[in-house]
Amino acid sequence: MRASLPHRCRTPAASHSQWVALGLLASASVLAPAAHAANVDLVTNIEPVASNVPAQTFVPYQLNVSFSNINGTATNARGSIVLPANVTSVALTAASGNAPSCPAASAFSPVPAGTTAGGETMSATLPLMLNRQQCNYVLSVTPTKADSAYLMRSSMAAGSGDTETTPSTNTSENPFAVTQSNITLAVDKKITGGATQDPNDATHWIGNAYNAPIEFTVTYTNKSATPVSLGAIASKWSDWEGSWSPQIVPSGSDGGLTSCASSVDGAGSAICQALGFSGASSQAGTNVNTFLNTNTTGFGNEVMQAGESVTIKYWRSFKAPLCGSPALANTATWAVTADGVNLQWDGSGSDSSTVSFSFPIALSTQGRDCTAVNLNVKADKKLLSVQDKTGLAKASNLIEQDGDVAIYELTVDLSQDTAPAGSNRDGIDFNVYDTVLLAKGNMPTPAPANALQLQMEWISCQDSNGNCIPPNNPIQPYRPYFTPSVSQNIHVKWGTKAVMQIALRFKIDSNLQCMQQNDALQNQAAFSVVSVSTDGYTFGPSYIQSPSNANLQATQINVLPNAPYCVNLTTNKRVTPMEVPDLATPVVFDLQFANNTSPDGPKTVRQAIAKDALGPDFKATAASCRVSTGNATVPTGSLLGSIAGANNELQLPITDMERGAIVNCTITGNLLRSGSFKNVATVALQGSPAKALLNDGATEVAVKDLMPEDDVATVNYMTADAVMPPPDPAAPKPAPVPANALWSLAGLGIAIAALARRRQRIC
Repeated sequence: MRASLPHRCRTPAASHSQWVALGLLASASVLAPAAHAANVDLVTNIEPVASNVPAQTFVPYQLNVSFSNINGTATNARGSIVLPANVTSVALTAASGNAPSCPAASAFSPVPAGTTAGGETMSATLPLMLNRQQCNYVLSVTPTKADSAYLMRSSMAAGSGDTETTPSTNTSENPFAVTQSNITLAVDKKITGGATQDPNDATHWIGNAYNAPIEFTVTYTNKSATPVSLGAIASKWSDWEGSWSPQIVPSGSDGGLTSCASSVDGAGSAICQALGFSGASSQAGTNVNTFLNTNTTGFGNEVMQAGESVTIKYWRSFKAPLCGSPALANTATWAVTADGVNLQWDGSGSDSSTVSFSFPIALSTQGRDCTAVNLNVKADKKLLSVQDKTGLAKASNLIEQDGDVAIYELTVDLSQDTAPAGSNRDGIDFNVYDTVLLAKGNMPTPAPANALQLQMEWISCQDSNGNCIPPNNPIQPYRPYFTPSVSQNIHVKWGTKAVMQIALRFKIDSNLQCMQQNDALQNQAAFSVVSVSTDGYTFGPSYIQSPSNANLQATQINVLPNAPYCVNLTTNKRVTPMEVPDLATPVVFDLQFANNTSPDGPKTVRQAIAKDALGPDFKATAASCRVSTGNATVPTGSLLGSIAGANNELQLPITDMERGAIVNCTITGNLLRSGSFKNVATVALQGSPAKALLNDGATEVAVKDLMPEDDVATVNYMTADAVMPPPDPAAPKPAPVPANALWSLAGLGIAIAALARRRQRIC
């Protein structure tokens, strides 16, 4: 008889599942106790990689960004970087040596695609930060404008389950000054078809035939060592055509775009896409903007790479005039209107390039030259009065209050002219342009930009025969820029004159802070003959400007002469090391104070005071300052004696600090205890009101700091052996573990015993 084998106990599937679940539950209760608020100390810092190197427009500028925790275990902290306006090409890279739990640089989002407007924030979650862990990154930004507010910010926020020991170090702020980099541009124009180059003049071409296309080729090139944002430098590309000599201009033409291509990205170039080719007809000397409509704001975020060129080809055809050999000028221009651009033009050394061309006399309708007639026309412009908004005349030419208006009179006088023999015309048609110009320097720029606006209104136009008709839009609306103009076509008979009046009305908002430029304005009229028709005559001069340079004073008005001028002081700061190994290791602060006033602002700030609050837990062992760039006056030698007060504050007077000057300071010392610390440096104007000198070095004016947010720099740092203070007795305590909780030890023991008994029954 076969012996029976021992019975093997098998655990049913259900019992196995219960055992596994209970095992997981037991493991969870041991390895991950009930969640409670962790006590953490988050520290962030943002600082320039090199504090003594000022940033330059269109050149990448780098900053170190650190996110740290020096107590407990931080869960789901949030790290953020806040960007200022006018930076582009934003890029973040992770430093080598980051812990695996540090998020990748790509986790910080959103990254601005174009030029920032200010306030854009890149954020990422730091899921796990152990005690004394750092996550380090390098931020690269490319500033597009000098003299703008570039306040960099980094911040940290604790996760929802954590509490903060020292929240004062959760934010770091560091502004930096930006100087204008050297920009080299070039524009070149050629005729590449439909005309033959003059063998006696390489810059002149001779048209082959009327009503046949002539091809023009214009090339715009960025010859700078750095990329250039066309929008940031306020670029406008235009093309125009006019009379090169006192001969009549063809009565009309048409044309079209042939091609546009970039040396970097070919015909699909974003720059080419931004150009609007008009193909407009010329009307006897009127300027023709053939590409990039100048009624728009120009370029936006289009960036021209270093060495990049954009080549545009277009054609035009010309109708035969009644007489003469018309010599024409066709010019491509590159207007750069941003203030303070340190610009050089390569090639011709100019922002324009012109080709001249003509057609043989034999090709004109009559096959003969025209009869020239010199006009004795007189153009005059004068300031009649300055009035307040109620119409009451003021005793001076000062624009001081909202609604003040300047009244001007324009005169076109043909009293000394008679009709030329054989002419069938009774007078001359003029196109009168009136524009606002500045007597010296650049246009005044209010801060904020919309605080001062200007409206131009056509009041009246009278002549002897009633042909002086106001324009269709007699009032140009208020605009924040000093560029409004009114154009008026008038017909003046021989022996008569036309008299016109216009008004400039100023709108001044209560939020006006200061003026970038406060020199006197002038109002100027330009007159050009536009009706030469086809009766065989040409009239000169064809362009008259009034008033003459000797008579500018008669048209000047002073706008807000008592408003303060804008200046801009900036601070930035760097601490080395950010994590101090021990109290014996020296801590070094590198500070930079700069006068970043725009080039059209005051030259010299009379008095500023720089401060650095070192704190009671820091003992300085050395302190000194020097002027590293430009001209300024600071105390020399050791400045330890200038550190005083309960907060250990360094106070540094800076006198006669010229525009562009930079003062660098170095403070060395030791911490007196472990922990995390904040350090704040500031610079500020002194005096009520603060004073500065204009470019003449003698005229003293009141000034105001345009961007005070640039005056303060905050860096944070900590010791590697930081000892956290004892818990606050008033802080909430973790909830106790309930005795009857399923995961309590007693409950766990009962559950295990019950499961064991069930297993025995099954077996």
